[in-house]
Amino acid sequence: MYESFYGFREKPFSLLPDPEFLYLGRQHSAAFAMLEYGLMHHLGITVITGEIGSGKTSLVRHLLNKLESNVAVGLIANTHQSFGELMPWVAFAFGLQYRNKTKVELYEAFVHFLIKEYAKGNRAVLIIDEAQNLNTDTLEELRMLSNINTDKDQVLQLILLGQPELRDMLRQRDLEQFAQRIAANYHLEPLGAEETRVYIHHRLRVAGGDPALFDSAACEIVYEHSRGTPRLINILCDMALVYGFAEQKRKVDAKILGEVISDKTRGGVFPSEARDDHEAQEYWPRDPQLANSLNNLANVQRTQGKFEEAESNYKRAVIILENSVGPRHPALATVLNNLAVLYRKQGKYSEAEPLYRRALTIVEKALGPTHRNVAMSLNNLGVLYQKQGNYSEAEPLQRRALAIVEKALGPDHPDVAANLRNLAKLQRFMGRIDEAAHYEQRALAIENREFRRNLNPTATLPQASAQDKASESQPVTVRKILRPVPTPGEK
Repeated sequence: MYESFYGFREKPFSLLPDPEFLYLGRQHSAAFAMLEYGLMHHLGITVITGEIGSGKTSLVRHLLNKLESNVAVGLIANTHQSFGELMPWVAFAFGLQYRNKTKVELYEAFVHFLIKEYAKGNRAVLIIDEAQNLNTDTLEELRMLSNINTDKDQVLQLILLGQPELRDMLRQRDLEQFAQRIAANYHLEPLGAEETRVYIHHRLRVAGGDPALFDSAACEIVYEHSRGTPRLINILCDMALVYGFAEQKRKVDAKILGEVISDKTRGGVFPSEARDDHEAQEYWPRDPQLANSLNNLANVQRTQGKFEEAESNYKRAVIILENSVGPRHPALATVLNNLAVLYRKQGKYSEAEPLYRRALTIVEKALGPTHRNVAMSLNNLGVLYQKQGNYSEAEPLQRRALAIVEKALGPDHPDVAANLRNLAKLQRFMGRIDEAAHYEQRALAIENREFRRNLNPTATLPQASAQDKASESQPVTVRKILRPVPTPGEK
């Protein structure tokens, strides 16, 4: 569909495992090295685990392409809850007759096959994908199969691939003997932000296209919404190419990715799992401390990906605060910001924007237009626009946030450096490389001064601003209650 328009030889983000497109980053290189090590040294059992779509099957396909001819491979790729007896599947995997045979006959035939292969100088490797679906009895039967060996050599080697549940299973006490046979294992974590960008560029290059087809902001959005899972990266990037082709765009930017995320969220592929509004309207006591607890719990749930539960608790906290401290209290702005972050992470930008704006209005009126919390709200709204590719709207917000922080904390405060880096990143997205470099140099100078200050035990702490002292002297009731729990990666 879009291949000729973008100059591809083939689709770069197919969901089918293709060793040619395998990206051997740090983790996948380590996992592949573990597989090769297991085969080379005739280890009994090798286990590779990772989340759905993390690239386990692609690694094994790559391994199979590199195997020498003296290795007989049996692959069981379709395990499931009703898997049944193991031996018929093992016989089928190695091309042996399995119909109308008893379990003992199947075992005898398999042992004879292994001995025959060993006599010819060959090795046998049984690979089981989705091994988390095997029950305890089947895993124990696999352990018994691994006992088939000679005095010096492992006649049968096992490679198990599975989701994290497999790792949890193998920690059970009744599988202790199996776990002791595992000579090599590796767990694949999701890709990081930089690896996601390199992964995207790698697949574009292998397909014959321009590695820079996706700009930096687009790659960042892909990472945020895929959480670094290769299969989800492929889904988002493939659809972004479809949208780009439909709009005849030669580059895939943040705006196109924003459209993809929004449409997929509405279509249920990346479901928001939001509760019905009426459920959030149920009666709760007018207790600000309860709102604090709900807000903190929702922050934790958001980091765990439990978006449905987090949204419900944020909404309940909002209702409690509106009914207790009123609709103009800074504590309410904190929860509104957190709920907006949740929506932004789900690609629900249209829902996030009015929440960010409402929070900004509250803190401006309650604390004054130059308060640090105003800078935080400005930054949040700026990041939202940036992720949608609306750079012209994001820039004045981030510049104003920087000015507030510089005035409130002084030009050498670490928070100023963080704001400078945010603005530098935006300038790079806008193609203003010189301006970006200027802000980055300023940020680096502040960070270096802060580092040297921390090395000096006699350094004095920065004095609180008059504005901060004034805010500390205000009545506590709810201000002290709702200090948000810091969320990694959020400001």
